[in-house]
Amino acid sequence: MEAARDAALFQQNFYRSRHGSVPLRRNADLDMLAQMCAYYYQPMGMIDHSCPYYKSGKNFYFSEADGIGENGMGGGEGDIYEHLWSNLQMAIWGGWAFNRESYKYNFSDFKNAHFLSTGHFTQMIWRETTHFGFGYSVFKKKGKYGAISIFLYSPAGNVQSQDGSPYIMNVRPVIPGAKAVRSVNLNDWFF
Repeated sequence: MEAARDAALFQQNFYRSRHGSVPLRRNADLDMLAQMCAYYYQPMGMIDHSCPYYKSGKNFYFSEADGIGENGMGGGEGDIYEHLWSNLQMAIWGGWAFNRESYKYNFSDFKNAHFLSTGHFTQMIWRETTHFGFGYSVFKKKGKYGAISIFLYSPAGNVQSQDGSPYIMNVRPVIPGAKAVRSVNLNDWFF
């Protein structure tokens, strides 16, 4: 699991660097909370952002700056456990999947950012976020196996305001000369 956490951190920091955000640091408490949330979602076989372990009474993504932000993702379900993506694959794929939302984000219109289609991306690169944690679990639902990955961030991003100023300060376009992102096929890496 440590290799998966390190891989997730590396992947998150690669995308953050492209937008001028400082590298995240792993946090053992966030790793533990992310793992607890992954286990919390396991019986449901899905992520509904209701994990009670990190909430402190705040709503998902709309927490104050000192809260914890959550990104979650589920892996494809399959009939055979051995064909599931590993925690390492899910950790790497998460950063790539969150970055795909950047193509929908309008950097010149912060007040009208479509949160539901870009919130994973903006949380990942949020400049004021400094710490990161990762958790993973496997579930079985209706005879099929699936995987859940949880990415936790502190302080939380996606802080809402009337004027959009938190987005102006924390979500920047790709810096000139940043390394290009190419399409990723994890099957080429792991199978």
